[in-house]
Amino acid sequence: MIMQALETIAVYPGREKAKSKVSLMTPLGLVEGDILKHLEDGPLVAIQDLVRELEWPAHMILMAAGSLIRQGYVRGIQHEAALVLEPVADFERRGTA
Repeated sequence: MIMQALETIAVYPGREKAKSKVSLMTPLGLVEGDILKHLEDGPLVAIQDLVRELEWPAHMILMAAGSLIRQGYVRGIQHEAALVLEPVADFERRGTA
């Protein structure tokens, strides 16, 4: 539903030239929040499970996961053939571990 609203804004008549100027920051922040909320339910979650369970395009989930890893909120771990996300303890993120 949120993506439909953003797409509607992006193709609003007379704004075709502004389409490329639509920011990804808001939708990425929403996806990041959904991923963090999903991690509250369990200690680990595979990327393919997020793609299957969240109502966002796969590329948005991947960008948001990468952003959370860069920010230090989650850790990406390779488990067999899957990439698994694990939340980073708050004390570790602050560098006091």
